[in-house]
Amino acid sequence: MDYYTTLKRLKTAKACGGRYKHLLGKLGAYYPQGKKILLTDILKHNGVSDTIWAIGNALPKTQQKSALQIALWFGYDCAKRVVPIFEKKYPKDKRVRDCVNVTRRYLQGKATKQEVKTAAYAAADAAYATADAAAYAAAYAAYAAAYATDAAAYAADAAYAAAKEREIKWQTKRLHDYLTGKRQIQDGDE
Repeated sequence: MDYYTTLKRLKTAKACGGRYKHLLGKLGAYYPQGKKILLTDILKHNGVSDTIWAIGNALPKTQQKSALQIALWFGYDCAKRVVPIFEKKYPKDKRVRDCVNVTRRYLQGKATKQEVKTAAYAAADAAYATADAAAYAAAYAAYAAAYATDAAAYAADAAYAAAKEREIKWQTKRLHDYLTGKRQIQDGDE
C-alpha cells in the first residue's frame, strides 16, 4: 500500500508551520494542495518525527488503521534497541526491559491494555528516577501511537552523540521499510 497524505490534509491537521514550509520547499512552491504526497517522501524530506506525526494526524481514513500499526511497531522497535543501553548503566533495573516485552505482547494481542499501562508507568518511573532517555523510549513506546514519535526521539538520544547519526539512519530505513512493505509488522527480531 502506498501511504500518502496531501498538503490540504497537513494544513487541516495543523502541521507545524515551519516543518510544513520545509516540506513545501522540497516539493515546490506550486505543489497542488490536493495532490498525494507519499509518506516515504515526507520521511525523505522531513524525517521520522514528521512522518510519524502525519501517520497519526493526516492520513485518509482508509489508511489510518494499518498505518497506526506501523507507527506502533516502529515505536516498539526503537524502544527495543535501547534496552541494552539502559541496562548497561542500570543492570539490576528490569522495568525498561519488562515494558518493552509487555508492549510487544500487547501489539501481538497477548497482553491487556491494563498490563501495558502498568508496564509503561513502571518504565516512566525508571525514566524519572534515572533521567535516562532509554527508559523514556520504552515508556513512550508503550503509551502507543500518540507517543511513537517520542519513542523514536528518545531512542536516538539514548544512542548518544557518537552513535546518534547511525541511530537516526537506522530509524529512517526501518520506517521506510515498513511504509514500502519491505518489512512486515511482527517480523521479529533481527
